[in-house]
Amino acid sequence: MSDLREDAGLVDGKKITTTEVDIVFNKAKAKTARKIDFTAFESAIGMLADKRYPGKPHEEALAATMADVCKVKGPILKGTVAQNDEVTKRMTDVSQYTGTHVHRFNEDGTGRGKEGRDAPSSTADLSQIVAGKK
Repeated sequence: MSDLREDAGLVDGKKITTTEVDIVFNKAKAKTARKIDFTAFESAIGMLADKRYPGKPHEEALAATMADVCKVKGPILKGTVAQNDEVTKRMTDVSQYTGTHVHRFNEDGTGRGKEGRDAPSSTADLSQIVAGKK
C-alpha cells in the first residue's frame, strides 16, 4: 500500500499523510496479517475516500478515489540517475586507476568480478611483516 499511496497520488500531505495511510492499513488488515486481500483493500480505500473528499457522500468519494487508483498504470520507478559531469567521468575512468585497483578491470574497462577482487596484490603480506608475524 505504501507504493500505491504515492503512485496514485493518495498522499497530499494535508488531508492524507503517509502516517494516515499506515493507520488505515492497520485498521483494514487482520491483526496478525502483514498483507491485505482485495476486500480489506476496498475497505481501506473507503476509509481514505472519506478523508480525501470530506464534503462528498461516501459513494461519490469512494468512486473518485477508486478512479484515482485505477489511473495508475503500474509502479512508478524512482531510481537514482548518475550525474554526467566531468568530476563523475574522472572518478569512474578505470584507465586512471593505479595500484591494486587496476587489477580489478580488464583492458577494455569491464570489471573482472570476483577474479579481480580475489587476486592477491604484491603488498598483501606487508601487514604481517609489519606486525612481526613473518
